[in-house]
Amino acid sequence: MKYWNSSFLRLLLTATLSFVVMGCKKEKTDSPVSTVDVVLKIRHLAAGQKLGEGVSFLDSSGQQISISRFQYYLSNIRLNRSSSETGFRETGSYHLVKAFSNPDGFQILLRGVSKGIYNELVFGIGVDSAANRGSSSNLGDLGQGNGMFWSWSDEYKFLVMEGNYQASGNQGNFLFHIAGNPCYKEIRIPLVQSAEVGSNSITLESNRTILLDAEILDLFGRPNPIDLKLTNDVSSIAAGAGKIADNYAAGFYKLSGFE
Repeated sequence: MKYWNSSFLRLLLTATLSFVVMGCKKEKTDSPVSTVDVVLKIRHLAAGQKLGEGVSFLDSSGQQISISRFQYYLSNIRLNRSSSETGFRETGSYHLVKAFSNPDGFQILLRGVSKGIYNELVFGIGVDSAANRGSSSNLGDLGQGNGMFWSWSDEYKFLVMEGNYQASGNQGNFLFHIAGNPCYKEIRIPLVQSAEVGSNSITLESNRTILLDAEILDLFGRPNPIDLKLTNDVSSIAAGAGKIADNYAAGFYKLSGFE
């Protein structure tokens, strides 16, 4: 009986020591978290002021504009480590940005971004040609119930803006439904941490927010000034969709900082 007890104690001690050693090894081999979350926060502005539903503003030509509906697709988000190296690419990257959904800014959460140095944010406005078919892409924000789909052409509207205007004694409604593969535009934004010389990147070591400002006046004025008396019903390239697409490609988005 004494022999059995001593053998049992030896086995119990061996098992306990093995458990402790395995636990120590596991603790030592656990790698630290190597990714962070990044939020894109988009503020929609009119002449530097927050854009709200029905809020009136003047463009550079003196047109008084009020917007009742404004939404568009932002897609294929990636963060580049250099101009030729993609450090992060979001999968299934199609977001329906609703400009009036949050007065403090529309937010997109990017999960699992590898820690490191990044110098460029890239995304598209619209839906790329590979996904621009509702019959094959009807998922998430590409759902056909979002009011951004033309069943007759089986393709998406990239940007929808509706409202009213007053200009030179004229007033009326306007409607921009921008679509068609040529209107898909890729936007590149340098991630400059500060105005210091050589500061042309951002280091991501913890969760961060990238702040973007989207200035609505640029959609009406640069590089193609839009006279709403003449151009107020746009739903095709021939009607002026390409000019508006060139405008949102030319400087609609600007980096305003980091949090």
